[in-house]
Amino acid sequence: MKPRSYLLVTVSRALHDTANACVWMRDTLESQIREIGYRTVFNGGAEKGDRDASLIAHRLGAWVYEYRTDGWSYTLDCGIYHQGRRWWAPQGSVHPLERNRFLARRCAEAHAVGLDVRVLGLVAPWSKTHGTDHTLAQASHNGIPDELITRIECPAEYGVAHAG
Repeated sequence: MKPRSYLLVTVSRALHDTANACVWMRDTLESQIREIGYRTVFNGGAEKGDRDASLIAHRLGAWVYEYRTDGWSYTLDCGIYHQGRRWWAPQGSVHPLERNRFLARRCAEAHAVGLDVRVLGLVAPWSKTHGTDHTLAQASHNGIPDELITRIECPAEYGVAHAG
């Protein structure tokens, strides 16, 4: 693992729509996280997709931080989630797109002070929402160079239109 390195992972929830897409997503996450070798992995903590990334990264020895829409951060340690600090100032929940903007800004701030930062997005082309692409666009908009942003699209044949 690379010390003081940060990987923002964003995953389309629609990759849980079919068994083939889910297997592709988990295999791709594992190979990418293993290949990139980043010490700290953070994401939005969505129950589908982001949590897969958290569990895989944790199993591979990375520190894991989730910034969930309930406004709290969570760490994954020894297989148990621990509530951390409140990252969203107003009480209550935060809209997922606002959370995505926060994650992209946090990533860009780390990059601006010279930390080793990458962004990884796994996209379901059949998804009706586009939160993953929104997060990737926000990372670019906030100053993360395109060569540090990796977008991987699941093969369309694994999607719902092709499910048996």
